[in-house]
Amino acid sequence: MKREVISLERQRIGSCDLPEPWERKRRLAWRNDAGYGGSSRGGGNRPGGGYGSSAPAISLRADYLRGGYFNEKGKIRPEIYMDDAKHVAEVLQSKGMKPAALRRFYSLVRSIKDTARTDFDAIQSRINKLRPYAHYQVERDIAPFDFERFIEKNVDLASRNSQSFEAFVEHFECVVAWSKIK
Repeated sequence: MKREVISLERQRIGSCDLPEPWERKRRLAWRNDAGYGGSSRGGGNRPGGGYGSSAPAISLRADYLRGGYFNEKGKIRPEIYMDDAKHVAEVLQSKGMKPAALRRFYSLVRSIKDTARTDFDAIQSRINKLRPYAHYQVERDIAPFDFERFIEKNVDLASRNSQSFEAFVEHFECVVAWSKIK
């Protein structure tokens, strides 16, 4: 009896039209940009849950980190701590990312920083692994698509040298600090 149920289930799954991977990505991007949700409790980006869709949908600015982390004197730009970090926190929160999920990802980045003090070349692969980790969070509906864009943009800059990686960690720390707990 159990084998029959399993085989019937396999037939049903095999006959249905599954979307192509790019269709899933397109739907996820639309859903995250549209600001899914309706209640003020739980659910993240899932239909019927989240932080409410009545707020206007915002996304990362096109000029986000266009000038990099440093000014012409080689010092970290103050906007990294204030304007840019606050904007990223607002975008992620408006798309339904919970502060706890953001802090968990930050702790992963922080663990890389703790090992970076000795040899930057040894941790470059771990920095680049942040991209698939962010993508995985998006696919599981834990993080919005803008979070993946945030990580990609920062990994591009942070993988250049140890000073850039330190600036990324400080910037991410400020994003976590600006995110509000509901």
